[in-house]
Order: sequence, then structure tokens, then C-alpha cells
Amino acid sequence: MAFPLPALTFARMADVSPAGVLISDLLDAAFTSWSAGTDYRGTALPSTHLWGVTRKRPTVVTEAVVALPPAGTPMGLNPAILVAGRIANAGTMAAPDTSVASALQVGINKNSGAYADWTAASPMTSGQFFGYWRGGPTAMNAVGTIVRSFISAESIFCQIITSGAVQSWFYVGAVASPYNNDATNNAESDNRLYGMVVSGGTSSVSSSWLNSTTAAAFLNHNITAGGHHCGVFQPGSTNLYPGGRRSLWGTAAVADSLTDSAGWYDGEAVEIGKSLGSNANSGNRLGVIRGLFLAGSVQSGRYLRNGSTDLYHYVSMNTGAAADGMMLPAVP
Repeated sequence: MAFPLPALTFARMADVSPAGVLISDLLDAAFTSWSAGTDYRGTALPSTHLWGVTRKRPTVVTEAVVALPPAGTPMGLNPAILVAGRIANAGTMAAPDTSVASALQVGINKNSGAYADWTAASPMTSGQFFGYWRGGPTAMNAVGTIVRSFISAESIFCQIITSGAVQSWFYVGAVASPYNNDATNNAESDNRLYGMVVSGGTSSVSSSWLNSTTAAAFLNHNITAGGHHCGVFQPGSTNLYPGGRRSLWGTAAVADSLTDSAGWYDGEAVEIGKSLGSNANSGNRLGVIRGLFLAGSVQSGRYLRNGSTDLYHYVSMNTGAAADGMMLPAVP
């Protein structure tokens, strides 16, 4: 069992579309989404979910968005989440990714100081920087794109919808719970594991990501540049543990996979292990992904409610039909 950490709940934010076709427009859309004080239904976010979000404009356009933890956070390593990009290559990338002009880059820094520059080796002046992984193809830079964010107290999940079944996803923050609080080998000093999951910089989320390791198989890890990646910081270190899902579904998801025999809707926790190669995550156990639960075949954008209260948000790779998806616990 994973070490018990506070259960994460997510506020689904209102959809935001870029005002233009530049990477700066996509970053502005992310800023608008993350900095809103209300969710998609106009309900005020609890203070525990209000990140301090700023955009960085070294010239006249946005090149980076930085999110700092909510006040009173239980996270002890002062993480900073960064998304960035510009029309020229820049940014310190995490292996195996390479920088691409106008591509969205996603990163996280722990033990952060003041913001310096997103292109610096230490964007937050001090601490340990993960490096950037690509957050999706440059085709996301379009007026019709939708940025749909889900914000928790300790992490941010972002669903970027280029069209109904063409999507890119990333998840960043205190994303994993280790198996114990051994702060030398398994856990940071605050008992968390910080890192990122990205669907990849060249392909849309796979239509069969629950039972496949094909391109953009979310929550898996590929060792090629532009591929799907998953990883966490080594505790107390700048080094990384690349890794991903230790098991795949044996068959394709169907409607029945959403529920148990009594009709209750259930999600499956995601265990991750160290990567021994592309989609070979059978190394040492790392922990369990926090807040994301495999659901089955469901249409993206749907929800599970008790009356007017959201219980779960559904995210899948198709907004118009049932497809491989997850469920995220909602802010009560």
C-alpha cells in the first residue's frame, strides 16, 4: 500500500481557448484557466486550491506561466510548476526530450527561490529543477484549441483539446505517493514524490492508452524525444526516476468496466515503477499516482454527481463518444 497522504480533489476550471495561433496565446489561455478563482460552474475555489499564478513577459508576449502552491500547503518542498515556450528553441530539457520552437514545455522545480528566467538552468534561482518535457505538438497553437484544467491542492492536470479526439494531457506537482516514508530512498522529507506525466510532444493521446503502449500512452514512459513520459525526482536529489505504469489493461475498455457488479462507479489506482526502457516500467516500485484513477470507456467532460454536487470528473480522449478514460475526484 502507498504511504497515506491527503486525498486529492480537483476543481474543473472553465474552458479557455487561445486568442491566436502563437505559443504565447496558448500560455495566456493556461494562465487564465489556472488563475481563475471560480470553477466551471462559477463556484468559488476553496483557499486550499488557489495557486499563486503569474505570467512572465520578458518582451511583449507571454513566455512562461508559473504556479506557486496555495497558502498553508502541506507540501514542504515549495514546488513551482512552470509551462513555457517561445518561437525559438529555449529551455533546459529533461532527458530524453529536446526543445522545439513554439512547443509547450512543462516543468517543475522543488525547494524554489524567486523566479529568475524560464530559460535558465535554475528557473527559480535555487532548488532542484526537473527540466522540461514537451506538453504536446505545436498543432495545439490554434484558436479552436480548448484548455481544460483540473486543479488540486498539490497538483495540476491539464487537458488540451485540439479537436474532440485529438488531445494532449499533462499532470504535474506532488503527483505520487511512495510506499513508505523512508526519506533516504523512497520519499522526500514531506513524504511525497514530485514529478510529471506528459502524453508526448508529437502525438495525440492514444485511443487505446489503457491497454496499449503505443504513441502517447498516458502514464507510461518512452525513452524517445517527443514521446510520452512519466517520472519523479529522486528523493533529496536533482536526479530523476523515469518510470510509468507497472501494468496495462488486458483488453480494451468497455462500458461495463466503469462499474462493479452492484452498479457502483469505481476507479483503479495507478502503480508506477522505474523504467528499464521504453514502456518497460518493471524496475523498483516507486509508488502510486495521486488523484488519477483509471475508469474505462467514457465520454470526456461527463461527471458523476450526487444531486448538484460533483463527485468525479471524467477525462477521456474523446469529447464526443465513449473512449479510454480516467476519473478525478471532485472538490466536495
